[in-house]
Amino acid sequence: MENCPGMSHILEPHDHYLYVRMTSARFEFNDSSGFIRELSSAAADNPNLVINCASITQISDEELFQIKELYHRNSQQAGIIVISELRDELIEKMEMTGLHCIPSDDEAADYVYMEQIEKDLLKSFDESEG
Repeated sequence: MENCPGMSHILEPHDHYLYVRMTSARFEFNDSSGFIRELSSAAADNPNLVINCASITQISDEELFQIKELYHRNSQQAGIIVISELRDELIEKMEMTGLHCIPSDDEAADYVYMEQIEKDLLKSFDESEG
């Protein structure tokens, strides 16, 4: 696990995804936190992210915009972002960005794995037709 002092999250690489556990009550998108830069850099190696949001208590419109930007950048790298353990009252707001909100980390990891299998199958199907 990688946790930098003053950071609002902990990164933990897994085989099929990067696990991000938020440790603050809000997403930290200011320049001093480096959250977007760090996730973008880490996603270069593995574009699939599971972001545990159990600590998140509120999401501003600006944070929602930043999350949507991260989601779109990640999609361009053929990756997915799955949100886990988000409070019920924030799920609808988060799902407006196009992100999937999953109740637990285990289910989120399974979701990423199943998405990867589907992508691999579609890729091999496309290659066999061409």
